[in-house]
Amino acid sequence: MIPYQDTGPAFDIRAKWRPSEACKPWQDEEGRVLNRKLVENVAERIKGQPAKVVKSEHKSTKQNAPLPYSLSALQIDAAKRYNMSAQQVLDVCQALYEKHKLITYPRSDNRYLPKDHFYQANDVLAAIKNNSKEYASAVDSADSSRKSKAWNDSKVDAHHAIIPTPKKTNMVLSGFEEKVYGLIARQYVMQFYPPAVYAEAMLEFDIQGGQFVAKGKRLQEPGWRVLLGNSANDQEEGVDAVPPLEVGTVLTCREGEIGEKKTEPPRHFTEATLLQAMTGISRFVEDKSLKKFFAIPMVLAQKPRAQVS
Repeated sequence: MIPYQDTGPAFDIRAKWRPSEACKPWQDEEGRVLNRKLVENVAERIKGQPAKVVKSEHKSTKQNAPLPYSLSALQIDAAKRYNMSAQQVLDVCQALYEKHKLITYPRSDNRYLPKDHFYQANDVLAAIKNNSKEYASAVDSADSSRKSKAWNDSKVDAHHAIIPTPKKTNMVLSGFEEKVYGLIARQYVMQFYPPAVYAEAMLEFDIQGGQFVAKGKRLQEPGWRVLLGNSANDQEEGVDAVPPLEVGTVLTCREGEIGEKKTEPPRHFTEATLLQAMTGISRFVEDKSLKKFFAIPMVLAQKPRAQVS
């Protein structure tokens, strides 16, 4: 813990110890130190000692809006946000497509759009403003001239991403229909918002010959993330604050904090995490000769996947 205060409130810079090569005999395959006495010795040695900045990096990064939905991506988000099953999402999509004509073909594994669809953007946005009270104001702030990477003919196969149609309706949708339409509409409107901009920082300290690194990431401009509502700030929680210090700056390490943790078995799958696993199943395959086969997108699995029980 390295106390710091500039013009604002005081806070602690949390710099993590990077063990040297000499500590490898006491580390596991993931680099975690298993010898508590060694860690306690380091914590005691740095207490009250000068912490000199030997490396300082600061940069601005941009995060583009997520692509429009495929069926799997929509099922995952609906499961996380509304606790809907994959089958429920598929059934609602079928109703929105066949009965209400409010969305495009839903059994799609693609997340891109034909370039020709870009010229319908104003009509689709107008329909969203009419059909969804939740995102009407978001449409007003959208820049319909902005063209995201979603419009890409080379990445569109038999079907394109699921998006709203230009149809306007006064029909009252069911609760789940309104929720799923809202997700699809929000994902489409995001394409017309600027990227989110983050300030990333890294400080490397030398404390008593040991290497300690602090990393931080702060949202500067929310861009498309404003459409996420309260969850837009979720990434900010638990992120360490890292000030823009120059190399050579010397602070004082107040104390060393030991984080004692135990390994835990993998969590049980939820419907959302199971769907995520099925769309990237190759990462669970250790055999390199088989891994490449499982890396092929599950193009034909959209219908069966909705029937997992």
